[in-house]
Amino acid sequence: MVPFDYIGTSTGGKCSTPLETCPDKPTFFGPMGHNVIFKETENYLSQLNASDIKYENTDISDAQPTNRILFKELPPHIRETSLAVLGCVFGPHYCTLIANGIQKENRLWSNLTVPAILNSLESTFGSNVDPGKLDLERIAEQICNNTTRPFRDIETSSQEWIDQLCGPNLRWESIALLWSVLRRIPGSFDPIEQKQLHILENGTADESILSFLRHSTKLARHFTLANVIMLDLLFQKTIMESMIVGDASLVCWVSHSETVAMMTYLGVHIQGNNATTYKPTLDSEYKRRLFTRIYNLDKSVATFTGRPPLLSPRFVSTLPPLDLCDDDLAAGGVTLERAVAKLDPLGWNIEGGIYSSSLSRACHLTSTILNEIIEITFSSESNATVETLRTLKQREMDYIAQVPEILIYKPEDLSNLPLPQGMNLAHERDLSDPPLDTNHVSIKIFFWLTHLQNMFLLERLLVQYGGIDEGDVLVVSFEMISLTLLFWTRKDRFRDMRRDLEWLLMAFAVPGGGILCQELLRPTFQGKHPKDNRLSRSSIVQKLSLLVGFLDWVHPSAPNGDLCASCKTVIQRVLDYHLNDPMNDVGSLEHFSSGLARPLNFKFELLNTFDWLHSR
Repeated sequence: MVPFDYIGTSTGGKCSTPLETCPDKPTFFGPMGHNVIFKETENYLSQLNASDIKYENTDISDAQPTNRILFKELPPHIRETSLAVLGCVFGPHYCTLIANGIQKENRLWSNLTVPAILNSLESTFGSNVDPGKLDLERIAEQICNNTTRPFRDIETSSQEWIDQLCGPNLRWESIALLWSVLRRIPGSFDPIEQKQLHILENGTADESILSFLRHSTKLARHFTLANVIMLDLLFQKTIMESMIVGDASLVCWVSHSETVAMMTYLGVHIQGNNATTYKPTLDSEYKRRLFTRIYNLDKSVATFTGRPPLLSPRFVSTLPPLDLCDDDLAAGGVTLERAVAKLDPLGWNIEGGIYSSSLSRACHLTSTILNEIIEITFSSESNATVETLRTLKQREMDYIAQVPEILIYKPEDLSNLPLPQGMNLAHERDLSDPPLDTNHVSIKIFFWLTHLQNMFLLERLLVQYGGIDEGDVLVVSFEMISLTLLFWTRKDRFRDMRRDLEWLLMAFAVPGGGILCQELLRPTFQGKHPKDNRLSRSSIVQKLSLLVGFLDWVHPSAPNGDLCASCKTVIQRVLDYHLNDPMNDVGSLEHFSSGLARPLNFKFELLNTFDWLHSR
């Protein structure tokens, strides 16, 4: 395979017919960009009635290709990849793809344009095709030419915006977006494997779903420079790589960096709409959703890896998306206006719906606090005090108070957070209620875990800065483990979360496990905990035992598989010690980590709750 360079042209040779692609000119310049002086001059001349002066329009959106691409003249690797990718869509499973549509897809995660793309395929090619009679080269040629056209920011019509991806305008971005529905169809990615496109340069085999997403995205980037759909694909690729390769991997870090680079290149981070005069459109809300997801991911990656975040709130102005459903956005017009009119003053829907924008909005609030926690932790010149941290903690609670009840796992009184007091927890009620959508339950649990993680980090920082440990770290840790274990003990109910389980385990459960281990070795209370009557010696042992099972379930080849194995060994040894010989003095704790396959090196210090292993 010949690699692609950044802008998508082949580095292995030239096409016999040069492609007239969009010029490599940024679509966004900030207030200190080099073109500002020219804009100021233009404004000055306009005041001098110099209207007859003509200016060359260098806007990337006006660039149009002049030569038609001929498929047979494309580089061999582009032709081969194109046919393999199209074979996944128009192969033997095409009729299943059209028949199923998005019935089995989680609409909370899929792209809102996918239904329209599938409908356009059915309208154009029918509900059933004979792969042997389809001219895939001709289809590929048209898609290549379509992809060279700029994807325009259409504010006036949702349908026109979506139509740029459908029917006669089908693009490689459109094909790439179908990965989320193709993954539900066994064997749909066989053409990728048959052409061995899933084999990486080092000889290892890539998962076919990730290979399809990577190759279809590369095809799009070969024929166009950058657009919001491409940005969305880069974001989705980063998420998929984090699940398959691992959040801490260089591959995932490079993908995330590339996503942030394209976002700032397009100016998606600086969509500073006035809240009072803002009129939402599909185009503007799509950008807001993208920005918020990327911003939230940036903070999550920084926390998990201990690397500095790539986005600073000081240099962004894009607001979170409004809490609107995909159908209203896609409909646009009067339908969208009515939906906007029904939102509360903060932008939340009041009809009890949970949409793809709902989680992004909610997590943006916790990400705002998390960013400040990261700055305090990473900065070499932090001026934070105990009072600073208490203020942050209160702001976290205030943000949570803004979120609609339907998104939250909490006791009735927010002032008791994060310490549920002897009650039937919300997540227990939800899971025993069959009519409730399991996808909604997983979203609510995940959001609550992000809140608990912030509280966990703040409580840890408070202790480090000299605050009194009143047992809150232990209580929050117990709750984090309890919620995370639900995804494993009821994994048959959370099938869509399967690929997220390893990450959830390492991000939320394992740090809490270290705190619970310390409590067994160095008890701080007797009987039941004064702040949570669910918390006792027995309940700690039960949760840690389940956590050992969860860690053992992770395959050694999975991302962080060796770290999971080491954590399991340590927790097992703590349980053995506590249950078999509780009367002996612990003495040195180093023997609990002796002979581990890998040291417990957590990159973010506040999540490293196993640092006691090397204490004297």
